[in-house]
Amino acid sequence: MTFEQKLGFEVAKEMLDTHNGELQKAKDEFFEVFGEIWEKAKEKGIKMFDLEEALYNYLDTIKEEYYKAGRAIDGVVERETLKNEVAKAKKKKIV
Repeated sequence: MTFEQKLGFEVAKEMLDTHNGELQKAKDEFFEVFGEIWEKAKEKGIKMFDLEEALYNYLDTIKEEYYKAGRAIDGVVERETLKNEVAKAKKKKIV
């Protein structure tokens, strides 16, 4: 892994970790309530598979978007690093 990739990963991790705690807390609260509803629905013979599938699709989308955001941050870091290297090289040739 290059320095730029490591830096991009660390920036993405830091930015995402800031929000992950709140997301995890909300997820835990949701699944606690969802589990209770699921059990009550099962007792009454109500099928909840469509809701479950929609929920997991939503969670998969969240994960995918976080991944895309991380990749975008990596790209920004790599481009900025390249710009800095080019600027340094130009400066050395001028001076």
